[in-house]
Amino acid sequence: MRTAQEIVNQTNRLAFEFAKVDGWSVPEGYRFDRSKHPRSRFYWHNACIAQIIITSTDPEEAVGELNS
Repeated sequence: MRTAQEIVNQTNRLAFEFAKVDGWSVPEGYRFDRSKHPRSRFYWHNACIAQIIITSTDPEEAVGELNS
């Protein structure tokens, strides 16, 4: 079982890869889950959808767990 931090990290990595494919460059380690930038939120949202479909895990719940 993955920890909340592992889920968030993996989802951020997915968002990073989606951004990269789209031609948008962000520094390694960029935190999509904390960004308010609309484009970052778009990649984070898509990464969350991928996590839900592939792993049945909601990364937003993991973020909430980390912030509580």
